[in-house]
Amino acid sequence: MPHRKISTWLYLINNKVDKTFFRVHSYFFTRESDFWKEELGDDLDKPLKKGQDVRNPVVLDETPDDFAWFLWVFYNRYVLTSSEKSEGKIIRPTSSFGNHTKASEQDWKTILRMAAKWGFDQVRELAVRHLANADMDLVNRIKLYKEHEVAQKHIFPLYVQLVERQELIGLDEAQILGMETLVMIHSVRERIRAPVTEEQPLLSPIRKDVKPKDITDIVASTFNVPRTNGQTLSPLTR
Repeated sequence: MPHRKISTWLYLINNKVDKTFFRVHSYFFTRESDFWKEELGDDLDKPLKKGQDVRNPVVLDETPDDFAWFLWVFYNRYVLTSSEKSEGKIIRPTSSFGNHTKASEQDWKTILRMAAKWGFDQVRELAVRHLANADMDLVNRIKLYKEHEVAQKHIFPLYVQLVERQELIGLDEAQILGMETLVMIHSVRERIRAPVTEEQPLLSPIRKDVKPKDITDIVASTFNVPRTNGQTLSPLTR
């Protein structure tokens, strides 16, 4: 009897109106996601709880295009053009899932959203890695990462950058951050900053006696970031 880990197909449909069917390997879902383990069952000696065939598909609340991008993480390959072949170009995988150099920023945001929704932790990390160099302002990046429960190691450096920034937090940014985060950011900024001058009323410089480590320690204590061996997480950029 074939092993379910290798042979079992999972059938999904985007909704009951469009009836766009997807057939995927169930192994990717039960391997990577506790949510799907619960939904489908992780006992390889038993059939799937649902989605065994087109008569009993799993109904998704995602558009076909969005879900196709999520599946692309698992089912993707880079096809060389004729010119690239003639140049002897070699494309190597960029992660354990394959090569992902072709996705746009919006594609990765879509992938991040679904990875967070279903608890695909490795896929979430992959999306964050590919979004790292996206042209995204600091506050909106914080919002995106918090909404999708990105690991603290990625959010903490953003908090440090925001409290170090000389420009004051504007009204639009305050609304994006939300009251709780805004209060904590202002709490840190008040502790480390010098008074605003008449010459530069919109800039708030850091006091000269405040060291970079002082800032990271204050941010860590304010946001209750756990320490490892007495050390706080270090910002990715300074």
